[in-house]
Amino acid sequence: MYNTDSLFCISRIKSTYEFMSKVEKAIADYIVASPATIPKLSASELAEATGTSPASIVRFCRKLGFSGFSEMKMNLSRSELANTEQDLLSIYPGDPPAVIRQKVLNFNKQAIDGLDSTLRDEAISQAADLIANARRILILGEGGSGSTARTAFDVFLKLSLPCEYVSDPFFELMVIDQLTGQDVILCICNSARSRGMIENLQKASAQGIPTIGIIGLPNSPMSKYLTVEITTNLFTSELFSDLIASRICEISALSVLYSILALQRSSEHLVKNQSDILNVKRVHWNEKT
Repeated sequence: MYNTDSLFCISRIKSTYEFMSKVEKAIADYIVASPATIPKLSASELAEATGTSPASIVRFCRKLGFSGFSEMKMNLSRSELANTEQDLLSIYPGDPPAVIRQKVLNFNKQAIDGLDSTLRDEAISQAADLIANARRILILGEGGSGSTARTAFDVFLKLSLPCEYVSDPFFELMVIDQLTGQDVILCICNSARSRGMIENLQKASAQGIPTIGIIGLPNSPMSKYLTVEITTNLFTSELFSDLIASRICEISALSVLYSILALQRSSEHLVKNQSDILNVKRVHWNEKT
């Protein structure tokens, strides 16, 4: 059974495999086939085993978001197959609901644990500063990540931040045309491959608008247009919901960002009488409907 770090290192490789070069695929194939052997090898030894070069090994590691081969080895160093233990990351036909429940929750917990090693404090801090000082905040999110973007809109409103949420690429473009360098864009896109969103971020970048991305993997097609890149994880799983795991990680990263912003906001910046405002739209327990 892979531990958390190794699981998501392998997941990163599988999620980006189709976009790798022939050299990168050779390295990826070797690592996925024998993850437990990697910590015992030097970059030169892995290069020899894969028919590549040490420089290619280092570039491969950095493309996955690691600082180099040493950091990737650390992530794989505890990767051991527990032959005598039950595989907690596999479910089978006939598994009772109680077993499936335990395994699904374990998978989601490991997604959070993997996020802990992926989030960069410097990126989170820089994003918080940009948002706190922005004249206007545009939140973008499409597809599954749109639900996370909607959550960001919700929690930022509770901090009285001047924000708006747009999910249509054409409306995104129209709003971006109104923004300046005093504003900021928060883009949430797990795949970081949405063509319309990438094109809109390219326009924003050309206008000098700071951009923040909460995305699944570093060095993505979207990365070149991001001022700040907050990386979560990209997942691949046949039987567990990788989409739900991705949302969990996105919302967890957003939660960290929210808490930093909340600590920076003084009481007068917070929504006044928030409970009174919300109660207008809520049915009370003893109210007849």
